[in-house]
Amino acid sequence: MVLTLLVSSSEFVQGSLSSRPCRSRRSSHHLGVGQVSRWWYVLISLSLLHRGEAINPGPPVGAKIRSGKLKTWSMGTFNPSGLGGKHQVISSYLNDCNLWAVTETHLTSQGMRSFRQGLKWSDSKFDYCIGGQPVPLRSHSCASGHWNGVAIISKSPTRAVPIQWDHEVFASSRVQVAATLCEDMWITGGVLYGEPPGVGHPNARENTDMMALEMVSHLCQMSGLRYFAGDLNFEMGGLEVFRVLSDAGFKDIQEVAFEKWGQPIQPTCKQKTRKDFFFISRELIPFLAEVKVDATVWADHAVLQGFFTCGPTQLTRHHWRQPGVVEWPSTFSVEFSQSFHDEADPSAKYAKMWHEVESSGSVARVAAGQPPLRKQQCGRGATLTTKLVTRTFHLGPVKSGRPTDVQPLFAGLSQQHAHWFRQLRRIQSYMNFRKVHLTDTSTGHGVALWSSILRAKGFESNFAWWWNGRSSRVFGAPHNLPLFPPDWEVAKKIYDSFLIDVRRLEQQLKSQCTKHSREKRQELAHLIFKDIRKTAPDRVDVLLKTQHGQIVQVDDVSNSFLVTDTCKLSLQHPVFVGGGKVSVIHISNNQVWVTDVSGVQVKSARKCVKRFTLAKLKICSGHLARNGRSGGIVTATPR
Repeated sequence: MVLTLLVSSSEFVQGSLSSRPCRSRRSSHHLGVGQVSRWWYVLISLSLLHRGEAINPGPPVGAKIRSGKLKTWSMGTFNPSGLGGKHQVISSYLNDCNLWAVTETHLTSQGMRSFRQGLKWSDSKFDYCIGGQPVPLRSHSCASGHWNGVAIISKSPTRAVPIQWDHEVFASSRVQVAATLCEDMWITGGVLYGEPPGVGHPNARENTDMMALEMVSHLCQMSGLRYFAGDLNFEMGGLEVFRVLSDAGFKDIQEVAFEKWGQPIQPTCKQKTRKDFFFISRELIPFLAEVKVDATVWADHAVLQGFFTCGPTQLTRHHWRQPGVVEWPSTFSVEFSQSFHDEADPSAKYAKMWHEVESSGSVARVAAGQPPLRKQQCGRGATLTTKLVTRTFHLGPVKSGRPTDVQPLFAGLSQQHAHWFRQLRRIQSYMNFRKVHLTDTSTGHGVALWSSILRAKGFESNFAWWWNGRSSRVFGAPHNLPLFPPDWEVAKKIYDSFLIDVRRLEQQLKSQCTKHSREKRQELAHLIFKDIRKTAPDRVDVLLKTQHGQIVQVDDVSNSFLVTDTCKLSLQHPVFVGGGKVSVIHISNNQVWVTDVSGVQVKSARKCVKRFTLAKLKICSGHLARNGRSGGIVTATPR
């Protein structure tokens, strides 16, 4: 619109000026300059015009990441064929990643210490390096370890997850599970280095599957952002763990990139096979922004790296509010109000019923000397739908602790278990302190530690109230927790009693995970058949074939029309005239009787089309040979 006005205005001014007589050469020269300047206005206006974003979209996500316009964080995996002495390579060429899952490190206990010192001396941003079981030394070597070893290198705080590994699995130096606080989000994952098939490892497939399945079983007990990475030494589909990961919602980042953007899947081992994987859980899949496969850093294996765009404020979930557990009084009465009887809506009446039951139960608890119900324990029957809330995944796993500390038997994520296990370690620390110091020291450490025990989180009201009503007290344990720091004998009884409660809670959490898996199998019965089914043959390609014919005659009396002989019609296939399907009654010698011929006309452009499907089935030569046939492609008869 602006361009049209400018051109019209220019032509009007030019016409008005040219109608005047030219009085001098100077005025004519001035007129030429004015015409040129007006064309400059037109060119400037054209340069201001631009297409919309829908027609000309912005740069791809990868370009935005490289230009710094899109903030991301990344994780990846690689196999350096020995990590010793390669800290400078990681600091120089692999510094753009937040977390690396490394396989085949060859690091002994001394080698791990030297590698960590090398990262520190090279001013690397990778401040954390968590390794698995140290690799034993090779024969006739004082520094190099066997061809095993895994590690997790990170720029953010990282700690190993205390898992009760099978002794042979962890002693293989091929597994490790750790949790990382990356971008204010806890991310839990495991790294595995599979056994290479060959003479040295005759049972490579069975051993790799055993280690991988145990690691995945621990990861499936957890929730939140998770990953499973490493060099498995087997290609996709070669192990049972690939099916288990798929059922649990994990996907390799290369497959996700292929599904999202059509990015081709690249080999990762010697540029021929694909044996390095980085599986991510279903919570991370929507936030994958880019995948890079770099085969120029290491000699044998490529670097596999994924970039993510999510932050703690972008992770949401559908939350169904559930009230907390209530220890109801043994007997109490409930008097329902008149508003409850007058309520006609069943949902509202059910909510009012529970509201009055909770109110009466809270009054009965106070009368019995117990604390009233908290707000978190009320609200039964009031929740009618889910609510989309932001989930920051701040909850992290329990720390491993010192070798002399009590270790957890549950590796999943549970807020209650985290609070209770911290409390158990506080009591253990106080018990050890009292065993050495019969009286408190000048710093008041014993008094401060006992005060933190009484004020611990995760219990109804406080730990003292919980102890009086719900603890499993052993013989000799006090019925009421003392307000003043007790001696060692009393602290030992308190520790033994609370240890029973913690172990019971861990067993309940394990049973819930097992029950969830069992219920999933019962609800989805087809998964059972999926577990035991054999490898399916190639899919059947369904194609659509059409035959065209001209309508040469239309009979309005008998509601029929005649089609040329080039189109063989039958009642088994649909018939279309002019793009619309017609209802066929009978077909004989290309004469078609239909229910209505009002839209059928004899025209050169009018065509009668018959459509049917052809099934093209690929059959291998071995299968055909067993059935007495020759190899090739078999075309089924029309359906």
